[in-house]
Formats: sequence, C-alpha cells, structure tokens
Amino acid sequence: MQGTIFHTQPGLELNFTHEGRGTLWLAGRPIPLAPFRAVLFDARLPHQLVLDRAQPYRRSVLCVDPPRLRDLELDWILRGGPHRAILPKPAYARFDELLGMLHAEALGRARGWEDLTRALLVQLMVTLRRFVEAGVREDEAAPGDAGLAQLAAEYAARRLDQPLGLAEVARKFRVSPST
Repeated sequence: MQGTIFHTQPGLELNFTHEGRGTLWLAGRPIPLAPFRAVLFDARLPHQLVLDRAQPYRRSVLCVDPPRLRDLELDWILRGGPHRAILPKPAYARFDELLGMLHAEALGRARGWEDLTRALLVQLMVTLRRFVEAGVREDEAAPGDAGLAQLAAEYAARRLDQPLGLAEVARKFRVSPST
C-alpha cells in the first residue's frame, strides 16, 4: 500500500499506527505517523495518507458517526483538531485490544453487538482523550532499554537482504548510535 488519494467522509476518523511511518496530509498540513501514534480528526476535511515505502506499514482506521454516540460528548474533537496522541506501551496494548474487540463485534454481529460496539467506542474515545489532553511526550512513549534492543533486533532481522547501518537503526528509534 502506497497510501490513499485525497478524500473526505462524514464523521470523525481515528488513524492508529501500529507499524511503519508515513504522513497524513490533512487540509494541507502534514502530520507525521509512526508506531504508537493516534490521530483523531474531522473526516470532512480533505485528507490523504502517504507512506514511507522503505518499511512495512500497518494501521487501524476507525470512522465514527457522532450522532450514534449521543451519550458521549465528542465536540472536543471538532474544536481545535486534529488531535494527536503518543501512547506509552501499556496504553498502546490496551488500545490495540479494544480495537480488536471492536472489529470482532462489528464482524460477528452477535446479539447485542451494537450496544457492545458503542461501549467499546466510548472506552476508546475516553482513553484517547486522556492522552490527547495529557500531551504525552515522545520520550514517555519510547520503550525501555531492553524493549529498545528487542525492537532494534526485529527491525534489523526484517532487513537482512538490505544494507543496514547503526546510524540508520539509531535514527529509526530516535536514539544515539552509542545507545
């Protein structure tokens, strides 16, 4: 996947990056995308995803119709957006779990799926709002030394067929080569 064309749609859109890097162009402004990042915005604005083709990219996209969530105050999203959040690893795992549950309910449509879907959406939006309002910084989302070593090793293993230097790996994880 190389990205998308400029498009609009009704409602709100949540882009949640699991793997890879790219840029979300939203109303002419670039928003960098990277793992553990979420962007929530008014999808009526023209937007396009452009990917860094040097690495695999995986994301979850959730489109939300605000009138279907009348019991949840979502006006904050339309004010001053787009909203960005960097999730620390434990919050990322919970967020990913909620997205998976939401996906399963939407596909399975078992009895009560709409109510459960609404409840999962409320959890996602409240969780995201906490991180948006807290303004989580880049260094708070970075994995610890052991986690960083594991991520770097996995990154290198996926690129054994390509030239790869220490400086490139350091840039990828935003650390110094000595780290």
